Amino acid sequence: MNEIRNADLPRDTKAIRGLWFDYLAWSNDELEARHGFRLPINEVMEHDLANIAKFQPPSGCILLAIADDEPVGIVCMQRIGPTTAEVKRMYVRPEKRRAGLGRTLLEHLIETAKADG
Repeated sequence: MNEIRNADLPRDTKAIRGLWFDYLAWSNDELEARHGFRLPINEVMEHDLANIAKFQPPSGCILLAIADDEPVGIVCMQRIGPTTAEVKRMYVRPEKRRAGLGRTLLEHLIETAKADG
């Protein structure tokens, strides 16, 4: 059974760290293949974790997709203007793709953004 829920900090920090790391490793492989460079993943991770408040209410949110009691997907939102928000760090682990989790994460994020104005 799949569940989409708001991340609960600090309880979910380990899950967020793991999903962000997987996302950054995946995107680094794409960057290298397409453009010939890689990001310093550990530095990016530490920066994002140090600034995680930008993804917390009232200016943002972090949603987790849970399957079989394991975090398998994530999406973050960050407000960038009075009525504008940005989707960040959207990722579903490869073994859980093609089951609609990404779409469900995004739909929940949009509903959260609408509710937050």
